[in-house]
Amino acid sequence: MTNHTNKNIPSLFDRLSEDGDYSTHQGISNKKMKEMVIRDLLFLLNTTSYYYTNAEETYEYEKSVLNFGIETISGKKSSDVDWAYIERNIKTAIKLFEPRVLGESLQVKCDLETESDLNSNEVKILISGYIQTNPIPERFVLHANIDIENDNFSMLE
Repeated sequence: MTNHTNKNIPSLFDRLSEDGDYSTHQGISNKKMKEMVIRDLLFLLNTTSYYYTNAEETYEYEKSVLNFGIETISGKKSSDVDWAYIERNIKTAIKLFEPRVLGESLQVKCDLETESDLNSNEVKILISGYIQTNPIPERFVLHANIDIENDNFSMLE
């Protein structure tokens, strides 16, 4: 049996859907792992979850794949959104649904520096942390933009 502890193994989704040959004997580079995680984070952020209450009786449902995504914020003005709550919601979703991101390293920050940011339909969000890669964790930084009118997250270059 081969020891895979020093190799980056792609997710099952990547092994089934990607064009490349991700042999578990070879593993993938830290760079490729980072690209895959950032792609999957954008999938997570662009999926609407309808049920976050943080109530003890619904916790099992909230952490199941039935609740994959983040709570919607569309239909609101930027100035009416509780951005601290949105940051917590994004952080919770990433911790629940993206196990390759080290939860203790995760930081989410909505960038609302000026009054014009509060009147805009787009807000910049910075997500950073470390991805579990071998031999050492790899830092990632995702600069994203959310369009509040349609809940669409896009990566900023």
